[in-house]
Amino acid sequence: MKQLILILMAITFFSLKGHTQKEELRWAFGTRSGLDFSTAIPTWYSTNIFPGYESSASICNSAGDLLFYTNGFWIWNRDHEILPELTNGISGYTAPVAPYIGYPPLMPWTGGFVTQPTAIARMPADTSKYFVFSLSTNGVLYYSVVDITLNGGYGGIVAGKRGVILTTELGEKLTVVRGCNNIWVMVRSKSYNQYLAYEIRDSAIINTPVISETGHFPISWYQCGVIKFSNDGTKMAAACNKAWGGTGGIELYDFNVYSGVLSNAFVLDSSSTSGYYYGACFSPDNSKLYASTSSGYSDVFFYGKVRQFDLSLGNLAAIAASKIVVFNDVNTDLDRLGDLKRGADNKIYFSSGKFSANMHVINFPNLSGTACNPVANAIMLPMIRAERGLPNDIAVLPFFNTVKQVVQIVSCFKDSITITADTGKYHLWDDGTTGRERTITNSGIYTVKYTNTDCKNQEDTFKVTFLKLPALSHSLYNCPNTYQATAGLLPAKSDTTTFEYTWTDPDGHIIRKSRSNNGDSITGIDTGQYEVQIRTPGGCDTTLTFYVQPIPAPEASILADTFACTGIPVQFSFTGAVPIWKWHFGDNFSTSEPDPVHYYQYAGTYVASLIVTNIEGCRDTIFKTITVKSLDLQLNASSHVANVGEEIRLSTSADQPYTITAWSPTSLFADQSAYNQRVTMDTTRTFVVTGISGDGCIGRDSVRVGVNPLVMMPNAFSPNGDGLNDYFKPGSSGYILVRKFEVYNRYGNLVYEASGERALTGWDGTHNGKPCNADTYFYQIDMEVEATMKRIYLKGDIVLIR
Repeated sequence: MKQLILILMAITFFSLKGHTQKEELRWAFGTRSGLDFSTAIPTWYSTNIFPGYESSASICNSAGDLLFYTNGFWIWNRDHEILPELTNGISGYTAPVAPYIGYPPLMPWTGGFVTQPTAIARMPADTSKYFVFSLSTNGVLYYSVVDITLNGGYGGIVAGKRGVILTTELGEKLTVVRGCNNIWVMVRSKSYNQYLAYEIRDSAIINTPVISETGHFPISWYQCGVIKFSNDGTKMAAACNKAWGGTGGIELYDFNVYSGVLSNAFVLDSSSTSGYYYGACFSPDNSKLYASTSSGYSDVFFYGKVRQFDLSLGNLAAIAASKIVVFNDVNTDLDRLGDLKRGADNKIYFSSGKFSANMHVINFPNLSGTACNPVANAIMLPMIRAERGLPNDIAVLPFFNTVKQVVQIVSCFKDSITITADTGKYHLWDDGTTGRERTITNSGIYTVKYTNTDCKNQEDTFKVTFLKLPALSHSLYNCPNTYQATAGLLPAKSDTTTFEYTWTDPDGHIIRKSRSNNGDSITGIDTGQYEVQIRTPGGCDTTLTFYVQPIPAPEASILADTFACTGIPVQFSFTGAVPIWKWHFGDNFSTSEPDPVHYYQYAGTYVASLIVTNIEGCRDTIFKTITVKSLDLQLNASSHVANVGEEIRLSTSADQPYTITAWSPTSLFADQSAYNQRVTMDTTRTFVVTGISGDGCIGRDSVRVGVNPLVMMPNAFSPNGDGLNDYFKPGSSGYILVRKFEVYNRYGNLVYEASGERALTGWDGTHNGKPCNADTYFYQIDMEVEATMKRIYLKGDIVLIR
């Protein structure tokens, strides 16, 4: 039977060891002490951690090689040297020895040590970086970031990430636990009944904690003692004691790794006669909880004890009743028995505290009662440096392969759809938005990353094709019975889908069917309700309805006389309120004036029209016939050229009866109504006669009779500037046109020439700007007279007098 028990124990040992993390294969704790679990039996090795009166933290890589360790104040690398960032850049130091070597540390020294002064968590999104947490005795929580790739792979502190304050007003409880693809940093408030869980997500710490108001002890009892999570993270135990008071207890909580919430606090033990609780540790299979109590103070002494609680019983009362002492410390000093920690071999280790040279072990912590096989002094340390604390738990997420899935979605004729990722948390879409759902409006590939319900990385890819409804445009209104309305369907830009279109008129008759990948349209439709069915080969099918409303047609009307005379204005008027109109007068003239006045130039019959258009474009046209008459009055003269004093006869005629109403010039005609006149010519004149027909149309005609002028040329002139006879020029009783005027001296040289108006000004007696000599000069002039435009040539001499 004994042999069988040993075989079963061995099987249990190796089976559980295969599931441990190698990141905890080497411990650093106490004063310069360490345990190496890479050997069959843990081997002591020397470290440089100091001081380490209570808890510490150490971590290895996934192969079990030591990376660094810390006591919350300093960090030592794998060669047991303090990181250069804590030694002012000087490498090779193993312990802080001077104010300039190792100072300032990760957190300031405030006197003494807390129960759990430090913890380590690997950054989920960057496995080369680690968060190092430091908790001071004044309740301030700091964090630093170690990048193991710095300083040649020995590790270093990231710039700007040394001793960053995260929160204050805390008790002495600090630990980390793996969550649902994240890590939780759990601490306890010193002043309130609250646990605070800070989340490490990807590469950052969320500054706002998840607060759980839970716990049944007085707040002061939560000051000291450890908090520990079960191996699966679903339970947390809190060893509680009022420092220096000798009173305390232990509580058990449920923990939600998904939300970070602690709940269902249950008191497993609150006996002050058992000494105060300090350490705690769950068995590898989470079925047992072990807790240590240390010696009391004042006049009462208690031997240190380790108690076991059987969590597999399920019933909380039964669990509390299962309490059994599985280990009694034999050390008689006060404040001795320390924390408990599960090793990489799935055994639980602890020591007798200050100056202890021994490590005790529970060999089979999954078994009930003393069958767990606690052994005192199982490991002998070469130096008396165990101290009370052991390395705090670390948190390292496993290397999950991302779970990926692709979803194909075709959206029929929708402007937008909502795509939904699987259940999980921390959903992050490729556009930076969060949440499970996302509303999209365009075809494309949409990706969301999140933590699924198995606490693994998941990436969903949605390949979405939007089959957008072709855009319908149509005439909203139509002028009745004009069949001018249109309707069209245009696919979205770059959409090459072939659609089948079926158009139906208001009577339900199909008026058009087509298949096209670039749209369709119909024209020449009237008012009413129409439908168009749109289908695709893939099964998308919808029917659109549209209406063409009738527009009230405008009504045109014309106010104008039906008879008019040429030259007499005709007033046209429109009495309606339509804003747009166009008048056509029937003589190739038109206007858009509202109430135009039009003059007809010629007699005849004209059809005038008015076209009115409302703002919707509907028209109405009205016509009106207008008869236009005129009086063609003729005025004739017996002669068109006369001499002064000669009498001429003026006579009128027309093609219809008429009456003379006026002659002009009025002063020459005493009888203004005479049909004929006689007049003696004194000068060239234009005669005008005005008459009126029986229809009231006015006629008018004129005739011009010219009088030959008398042309005179002087025989001498004196250009002396006295204003008298200063110029030699022609004179006339009427209008003359000088074509050429020339003056020569006695030698036949030309001294002056001019034409037109300049010739009428005359010669001033100079040549080339110099006065000519007094002498006789010869001239010749070519001119026309006004009346007959007869050419006159004159020659002669002129005497220039000086």
